[in-house]
Amino acid sequence: MIPRSTRTFGARSKRDGAKRRARIDSRRSPRSCRRFRSGLAVVVDRLSPVFGVELHQAQTQEQWESALSSNQRAQLRQSRNFAERIGPLSLRAAGDAQALEFFEKLTALHSAYWQSRGKPGAFATPFARAFHREIITSQTGPGRVELLELSAGEQVLGYLYNFEYGDRTYSYQSGFAYGDDNRHRPGLLAHALAIERARSRGMRVYDFLAGDAPYKARLGRELGQMVWCRGQRNRTLLRFERAAHALYDRFRSARSP
Repeated sequence: MIPRSTRTFGARSKRDGAKRRARIDSRRSPRSCRRFRSGLAVVVDRLSPVFGVELHQAQTQEQWESALSSNQRAQLRQSRNFAERIGPLSLRAAGDAQALEFFEKLTALHSAYWQSRGKPGAFATPFARAFHREIITSQTGPGRVELLELSAGEQVLGYLYNFEYGDRTYSYQSGFAYGDDNRHRPGLLAHALAIERARSRGMRVYDFLAGDAPYKARLGRELGQMVWCRGQRNRTLLRFERAAHALYDRFRSARSP
C-alpha cells in the first residue's frame, strides 16, 4: 500500500529534441509528471525509452524491412529461410476457445527461458497468472488481448501476448522455443509477422512498450519515454529524503567515468 504522503504515477513523455536526457530530477520533471503536481513535490524515479514501429510511415512490409540495418535484414532472411525448412511460416491468432490454451503454453515457454537465467519471469506467481487469465477471459472494454501462435508447418515456435487499443498494438510478453542454432530466431520472426498483421488490421503503431532491450531498437525507433514519478507532500522528513537522494545522485555522477 502506498503511504498517503506519496503517490506514484507512470506516464509517457514525448522526446524533447534529438537527444534523450539520460537523467532527470524533480526540478526538471517532464510535463507528464508536472501536471500531477497539485501542490506535491514530484520525484522522478526512472526513465525508460519506448520503441515502436510507426506503421503509417512504413506503409508496406517491404518499406519497413528496407529501413532496418543491413545486418538485421540479413538475420531476418536467414531466420525465415531456416524456419521454412520445417514448413510454411504462419502467425495464428487465438479464438475465444483457444486463448487460455495459448496463454498457458506461452507461460511455460516464457518461464523456462527466464528461470534458466536465474530470473522468475512475468508469470511466476499464482496471482500474476490468475490476473492475466481474468484479463484474457473478460474482454469487455475498448481494448482487447491478442494471443498469437507462431509455427513452421506443424511445429510451434512460440507465442506473443499483445494488446490492442485504438490504433495501437502493444507488444507485452512472449514465450519462444529457442534452439542452439543461431539461425533460429523465433522472436524476430514473430515480431516481423505481427508487425505485418497489425498493419493489415489498420493499426498505426506497433508499440514495444518501455524497456531498452536491443531488439526493440533494432526493429523500431524511439517514440518517447516512459516516466516513473512520485508525488510527495511537502513534509520535513520527505524533504530530507529528497535532499539525501539528490546528494547521492550528485556523488554517483561525480564518480562515474
